[in-house]
Amino acid sequence: SGGTYAVTVFTQPTNPTQTCTVANGSGTATGNVTNVAVACTTSTGFTIGGTIAGLTGSGLVLQDNGGNNLTITSGQTSFTFSTQIPAGSPYSVTVFTQPTNPTQTCTVTDGSGTANANVTNVLVACNNQWTWQNGANVTNVGGTYGTKFGFLPGNVPGARYGAVTWTDSSGNFWLFGGNGVAAGIESYLNDLWEWDGTQWSWRSGANATDQIGVYGTGSGFVPGARIGAVGWKDSSGNLWLFGGYGFDSQGNEGSLNDLWEYSATLSEWIWISGADTQGQVPNYGTQGSGSNSTVPGARQGLVSWMDSSNNFWLFGGLGIGSVVDSNPVYGALNDTWEYMPSTLQWVWQGPLGSNLGPDQPGNYVAIGQAGTPGGRSWPTGWLDSSGNFWLFGGQEAGDGDGLNDLWLYSNGTWTWESGSSSPNQPGNYPLNVGTTGPTYAPGARWNLASWLDKNNNLWLFGGSGFDGTATDPPGVLNDLWEFQP
Repeated sequence: SGGTYAVTVFTQPTNPTQTCTVANGSGTATGNVTNVAVACTTSTGFTIGGTIAGLTGSGLVLQDNGGNNLTITSGQTSFTFSTQIPAGSPYSVTVFTQPTNPTQTCTVTDGSGTANANVTNVLVACNNQWTWQNGANVTNVGGTYGTKFGFLPGNVPGARYGAVTWTDSSGNFWLFGGNGVAAGIESYLNDLWEWDGTQWSWRSGANATDQIGVYGTGSGFVPGARIGAVGWKDSSGNLWLFGGYGFDSQGNEGSLNDLWEYSATLSEWIWISGADTQGQVPNYGTQGSGSNSTVPGARQGLVSWMDSSNNFWLFGGLGIGSVVDSNPVYGALNDTWEYMPSTLQWVWQGPLGSNLGPDQPGNYVAIGQAGTPGGRSWPTGWLDSSGNFWLFGGQEAGDGDGLNDLWLYSNGTWTWESGSSSPNQPGNYPLNVGTTGPTYAPGARWNLASWLDKNNNLWLFGGSGFDGTATDPPGVLNDLWEFQP
């Protein structure tokens, strides 16, 4: 009796987080004290948000807890609801309206829970929908050629694989050759097609298979039927074609080293370089110095790219690398070539030793160190935003072993960046999809698909090769990998 008292908050409550204050908490006790008031309120509201992947359409509306709507614009990659929710309260993010133009289906991952802090891990993934635009729903269908140069509703290329493709400066898609069906026969093609987004136009080549090349200067010339060639598009929108396996001017079948340009303005093919007969050996000349006689050997299954100066580059492939006792030696190549339209010359850029013949082994010094990729066919490659070229995998000649090494070509130097120096490596897969680590890597493979995203990351999909089991024989894969330089 007569003592003083002071009631305070020693520890604030959590789950949910609140702030409690004391009123009438101090005084002198002249009787039982019953008027101390402890008032607790939620101290902080939390925001709900996350990331958006793949949104190209418009009209997407997200909703939180069945009533808080948020409109998302096309191309948006993140979101945050403006209305906060009380700490400890549940949230539930759903798609209220799916996007259109184009139509997409968006799904929400990690969209519900209890907010005890700002939520930033909600993922909204939007996938484009497949639309059957053209072509048949059965296999081995031949083309409907119609009249050349016209975009006609009935026009359609025949079934094929191993073609060369480009996209021109107007966004139209171009298709040349490959192995396919024409006039009821499946074999090599040399037809050129353009797709304007609505209809096909037959631009050049024959409506039959196994056509020989017609070489010369002027009009009426056309590359022969082939598979496994490479192509580029220059800054003027013209299409370029090199090599492959097919028919030469004499009707003989084999690997080719001819270089062609297709002028979209003239609607004509122009024979630029290389021989009009198959089986040509290379003339390397001096490394880094071109001449009118230097030229790559005939090959297929190579990779190529175009630099910022409109020069064309190629690497490797399965072809002819040297001559022994008057006989061309055929195998996996590892030579790097540059073609300069300004000088009309090929330049062998190395590496040293790649001019000694096919099936050269790689020089693996150490990860991150300069070296030399070995001979290979059917690898894949990317050109990054800095103008550097990346090379992955492929197949060695002879025994057909697969590779999973990653190389960077920059300023004339090859650098080993990742993967193994030994062939036939199995993939090292993490326990969960989406996990990143320095030891994870795709298995050895060839004939895969690849691309570069807007963040300069490298992506690859599938191919023929090795899964995560070392004892398995090679098979066909459908795994998707990302490499972050």
